[in-house]
Amino acid sequence: MYRVILAYLDCLPGAMKETTGKDGKPQARCIYTPHSLRATTATHLLDGTIDIRKVQDLLGHRYNHTTQIYASAGADLRQCRSFIGNLRRIAILGSPLRLE
Repeated sequence: MYRVILAYLDCLPGAMKETTGKDGKPQARCIYTPHSLRATTATHLLDGTIDIRKVQDLLGHRYNHTTQIYASAGADLRQCRSFIGNLRRIAILGSPLRLE
């Protein structure tokens, strides 16, 4: 299973980082941790309107408020993307307060 996951991660752009081992030989290291992959999956499932109780069962959380952390992380990410999109529009169109 480890080899399958490693092969998958090797296909993701920027997932593997070249480092030097203790013996001085170059080796590839994954920049993702099992926890970061789990958190990302949970956030994407909740963003995709999957019922929070199903995600809670999948993650093995005992309490609903533990799973809600991932829902709020997704909301924060959407807000950040919206802000960045607004900055791009301002950069392209000029001042948003410009009257035509």
